[in-house]
Amino acid sequence: MTSRWVSALTTTSEANGQVDVTSTEPLAEGVGVVGVITGGDYYTTATGIAAPTAGVYGPMNGNRDIWAMPAAKLTEWSGYLMADPEIMPSLPLGDAGGVVGFVRDGNGMGKAGAKIVSETNGAATTAKIRYLSDDGVSFNADATGTSGLFVLVSPGLGEHFTVEGGTVIGTAGSAKKAVFVLILTEP
Repeated sequence: MTSRWVSALTTTSEANGQVDVTSTEPLAEGVGVVGVITGGDYYTTATGIAAPTAGVYGPMNGNRDIWAMPAAKLTEWSGYLMADPEIMPSLPLGDAGGVVGFVRDGNGMGKAGAKIVSETNGAATTAKIRYLSDDGVSFNADATGTSGLFVLVSPGLGEHFTVEGGTVIGTAGSAKKAVFVLILTEP
C-alpha cells in the first residue's frame, strides 16, 4: 500500500484567525482531506475535512471547519492529565500525538453528557478517552462537561468513533508532533 501527501491549497489566516480559501478546480482527493494549521502560538493541528457533495457544501454535510489548538492549552491539559496512569504514557499531548475532540450540538455549542465510543472496535478499543470537566482544570472518564471537549489517545489506525447513541461517526488520527481534532456534531 502506498500513500501520498498532496498540498491542494495553502493560505495564510486573516488577523482574526479566519481562513477562507477556494480551489480553482474541484478537488479529486475524496478520502483523507486534512486541514493543517501551523505557526504562531498554535501547535501543529490537523483536522479531517469533509468533501463537498456535488462541489457544494450543504447543511449538515459533515465537517468543513479547520481548528487550531493553542500550544499553551495542550501543555496545560497535559499537566492535568499527568496524574492519570493510563494517559501518562501518551503525554505530552501533541509531542506524543493525541486527539482533541469536540462534541457539539446543531448550533455549534458544546454538548454535555456525551460519551465517546469506538465504532470500529467497541469495548476492545485500545483508545483512552478523558473528558474536560466543567471546572476546566480536570478531566474525568465519564462524559463530556458543558464544553463538549475530550482528549483521546492511542486510537487504532483509522479507528472510527461516535457519541454513544449518536449518529455521526468520525475518524481519529494520531501522529507524533501533531494534535488531531475530531469534531462530532450531534443535533
